[in-house]
Amino acid sequence: MPIIKIEVSEPTDTNNPFPREIVTDFSILYHGTSTIWMDVIESNGFVTGQWPINIKNVMKIIELYEKMGWCGINDDGYNVLRFYSVGRDNEKAKNKSSSFTPAYRRARNYASNSGGETIKAMLIAITDLETYIADGKERKRHERGIKESHSNSKYYLDILKDKNMLNNEIKELLKMKIEYEQLLEGNKPVVYAIKTTLAKKEFSINTGFDIRVNRAIKASDIIGRVDFPNGVERIIPYVNNEEMALREFWDKLKSSYG
Repeated sequence: MPIIKIEVSEPTDTNNPFPREIVTDFSILYHGTSTIWMDVIESNGFVTGQWPINIKNVMKIIELYEKMGWCGINDDGYNVLRFYSVGRDNEKAKNKSSSFTPAYRRARNYASNSGGETIKAMLIAITDLETYIADGKERKRHERGIKESHSNSKYYLDILKDKNMLNNEIKELLKMKIEYEQLLEGNKPVVYAIKTTLAKKEFSINTGFDIRVNRAIKASDIIGRVDFPNGVERIIPYVNNEEMALREFWDKLKSSYG
């Protein structure tokens, strides 16, 4: 069965454009992503345990940050990679699951991350490292923070003094950044609508109102796609009456399993 395809040309339009029967169905899940993953998703669905990008590249960035004892300049870089992409203990790196949301506006926000949340965070993290090398004030600020907050400060300070090692590792990451930027050229946001039935053990709900699904979602479960040819302007998330009703529905669904 062909999926419903809708085009939203206005980047500031936050209204759910799907037909009423989809908009009013609280069991529908949405997923915001990018056109670079469109063919894979529509052919194979959302497959668990598989990364659409090389997880080794993500770990290279994380490992350098942690070797430096640094969290970066922007919260959307290293912090997203460590805590959202791979998890505090790398548990998501080993068992990649897919995230969805019953709230269309939130999926639309996720679609504003060019190439997806992880690639966006990788590019931000690498740019922060580039700034670190070029900005003496930032380096001094970080070294001062290490001295004030780490009991094992000598370990980190010795690493930070090894400028050749840092320059070489960051140089490799900059090559990676160029590759991903080229991959994203011409990329546009998309939002998928999914209709499926989940058992209790197959999903969890986090505080950001994401539904993390730990089983595959078949391509045949995709019922619609919204294309944004002119991009998406991200909005500040807020909870309205509709979203409160959605949360209540999913909380009750989870608790109904006992």
